[in-house]
Parts: sequence; C-alpha cells; structure tokens
Amino acid sequence: MNTGIKKILIPAAMLFVSLFSASSEEIELAQLIRSTLENNPDLTSASYDVSSARLRYESLKAGAIPSLGFTTDTGNNPLYRYSDANEFSTETFTSARYNRHKFGGGLNLGLDLPTGGSLSLTGAGNLELSLSDIDAAEWNYLVNPAASLYLRQPLFIDRINESPLRFDSLQLADELASIGVEKAKLSRRALENNLIILITRTAAVLNSLNHSSGILESKIRLAGKRLKLALQDEEAGKLSSLDRLLEELQIRRLQETRIDLIYKRDSAARELEQLTGGSLPSESYVRMFSPNSTPSFQINPMDNLNVLNSKAAARSIELTGTTVQNGSEPVFEVSAIYRRSDSETAADIGGAFDDATSADMNLSLSMSLSLPVLDWGEKKKAYDAEKKSLLAAEERLNSTRKNAMLAAESAFSNLKLIEEKTVLLQKGLEYDRTLLEREKVRLEAGLSTEAAVETIGLDLLEREYSINQLQDEKILAIMELYNTGGVELKTFFMQD
Repeated sequence: MNTGIKKILIPAAMLFVSLFSASSEEIELAQLIRSTLENNPDLTSASYDVSSARLRYESLKAGAIPSLGFTTDTGNNPLYRYSDANEFSTETFTSARYNRHKFGGGLNLGLDLPTGGSLSLTGAGNLELSLSDIDAAEWNYLVNPAASLYLRQPLFIDRINESPLRFDSLQLADELASIGVEKAKLSRRALENNLIILITRTAAVLNSLNHSSGILESKIRLAGKRLKLALQDEEAGKLSSLDRLLEELQIRRLQETRIDLIYKRDSAARELEQLTGGSLPSESYVRMFSPNSTPSFQINPMDNLNVLNSKAAARSIELTGTTVQNGSEPVFEVSAIYRRSDSETAADIGGAFDDATSADMNLSLSMSLSLPVLDWGEKKKAYDAEKKSLLAAEERLNSTRKNAMLAAESAFSNLKLIEEKTVLLQKGLEYDRTLLEREKVRLEAGLSTEAAVETIGLDLLEREYSINQLQDEKILAIMELYNTGGVELKTFFMQD
C-alpha cells in the first residue's frame, strides 16, 4: 500500500474508533438514569408525597369503619362525682345531710351512614352510693342503666345533581380519597419521565458535541495541510497571497468554532452531572443502547399522564360537590334516650342491680329539622360556581385529550422521519465509500493528492457520525413516543 495512503487511513481509523467505539470514558445511559432515579431530591420528595397521600387515604378509609369507645358525661353518667350536702326529702319533710359518690360510663358505637349522615349508639349507666349522717345509718345503692341514640342526616349534600339523598356516599367518598393517591403517583411518574427524557436529550447533545469536536480537529489538521500546500504554491508563483490568507482565515474560523464547541460540551457534561448527581468527564461518550429500542405495543394517547391528571381533577371536583358537606345543608336530627324512671335505693348492691332490671323504663324521643329560609341567593350562586368549575374541568380534559393525540401523532411522525433520514444517509454512505476507493486509486496513479483523499475520508466520517447521531435521536424519539402514552419509562432502565 502506498505510504501516503497509510498516513491518511491510519489517522482516519483512529478518529473513527475515538468517535464510535467504547473507551475508558464511555458510560451507559441506563447507568445515568438509575443514578438519577436513586439520588434526585425532587423524586425523593415526590415519593414522600405518594406515601403521605396513601397514609391519608388509609386514614380516611379507616374512619368509615364503625368506631367503639368508652364514654362518660358530666350529667347522668359522670366518671366520678362526689357530693356532701343537705338534701330535702318530700316524704318525711325533713332535711338530712348525705355523703354521695357516683360512678358512671359506657360504650359508644359510631357509624358513618351510606347516605352521608352519622349514627351514634350509646349504652351507659351509673352506680350511686349514698350515706346519711344519721346515727347508725347504712350505705344505700342505686343503679341507673340507660341507652341513647343520636342520628344526624344532612340533606341535599349532592349539590351537583341537587339530589336530597344519595345512598352511595361512602363509596364516593372512598373514591374521592383514592384520587389523591392516584394524582400523587401521576405526579411522580411525570417527573420521572421528564427527567429520563431530559437526561437522554442531554446525553445525545453531549455525544453530538464530542463527535463534532473530533471531526473539527480533523478539519483543522486538514486545513493546516492545505495551508502548507498554499504556501508552497505561493512560493512557486502558482497562487496569490490572497488564496493563502483565505486558508489562514479558514483555520482561524475553525479554531473559534472549536472554542465554542468545547464550551457547549463542558456545559452539557455539567448539566448531566447536575441531573445524575455524579462526576462526568466532558469527553465522555454515552452509550444510548436500550433493550426496548423499538415500540413494542400500541400507544394509547388517552393514557397520557396529562389526560389522566385532568380526568382525576374533573372527577375530584364532581365528587366534592356530590359527597362533601359544606355546612350549609338542611339537617335532620333524631335523638332518643331510654333510662330508668325511678330513684329507689337498695340496702345492698345486689338488690340495686335487681331493682335496675325490674324497674320501669322511660323512653324520650325528639326530632328536629333546620334549614335556611332566606339566604339572599348566596348558596345558589355557590352551587352554580361548583357546576361551572366542573364544566371548566371537563373542557380542560377534552383539550388535554386533543393535545395528547396531536403529541402522539407528532412523535410517530418524528420517529418515521428519523428512520427515513437514516435510510438516505446509509445510501449516501455507500456512495462515499465508493468515492473514497476511487480517489485512492487516483492517488496511486498520481492523479490526486493526499489532501483530496483525506477530505473524502472526512466526509465519510461525517456521514457515519450523522447516522450515529440519528440513532441517538431515534432512542429519544421512542422515549417521547412512549411518554405520550403514559408509559413508565423507568421500567426500561431499572432491569438487571
């Protein structure tokens, strides 16, 4: 092989290796993404938000389960009451001083009703011990059992449909609480996807700048050779000094471009460091290989994260106006108490309990209804505002769906365009290789120069670089396409 050709092909091969093969500074895209998912503080905060929303939902859901507790009151059933006072008796028309002790308490069962109301059932009682200050007096005992009921039922809770009662309020309230968890998950997934796409885009830019920097160095070397030839031709009188100055100007422009490329390359590397939290040399090459490099399933724009989030927001507004009380509803209340009708004491505690089971019982029942009569229209306006908010949320949902479909179509078109460009460049690559081989033959025959051969070789490398860059862009386009369908991108990179 001609020595001149060796001098051209060896540097070209070394440049190709530095641009497209693995090196000590090569790093996997999956490694960068895993580092970001593990260390990014915003993702950590989003995970805490999901945990908080889940615990809040579980707390609200547990609140709908019937509750049982111990209860006392300061009236009939005090935990403990002491009295030492003169008391008048109508039977003997005498006044005597009594020492009294009273103990009480009971169990309370609280229920949330499917209609949006609440029911409280209480079973309680008290034991009273009394002793007169009369000489030789003995302790007297009195047991008072009691049961009570309290029902509170708001009316017209469903402000959206203006329904007096709904019998699925508990189910709707559970759905409303679960939406908070779902929205927190959607927010975290959107943040993860956006970070992954941003890292992939920045990595593609860094690769492009590194490739451009390498090719630029070759162009500067080639321009230096042309300048030497121009100097020789100028000395031989074949070229004017103006032609030589043009070659020098071209070198200066390339050097200025190199300074700008180095700055952009360092900036891209620093941006990747900020995203991933690790150190990254600016000369690093990010391998964009992905095991899922082609779409493997149908993308559904209706699963777009923005669509799901808008849908959850609209449903949340609807459920709030259907199940959440605002304190202005009419309220129907029922209270009842069932208790002993006399206060006969017994000389021993056993007799007191026997008397409590055989004594007459009284039942008291009361019902009440409270509703606004005149409110100057503020409630109606508030209800209309809720309906308008729901209509606005539904319109935003429709708009988000249209935008998601357009985004999916745009992503498909972009991916198709990249594939078409790749096909054209690959065809041009074959042409450049043929042209390079022909120019080598011309060089051996003395009909060409080393600079001409090296120029064609550089054009070949630029086309190979463009193909490699399109492959990076294809990976990015596939991720953007997946994102339009709400796919969780991290599943592609968290695999072993």
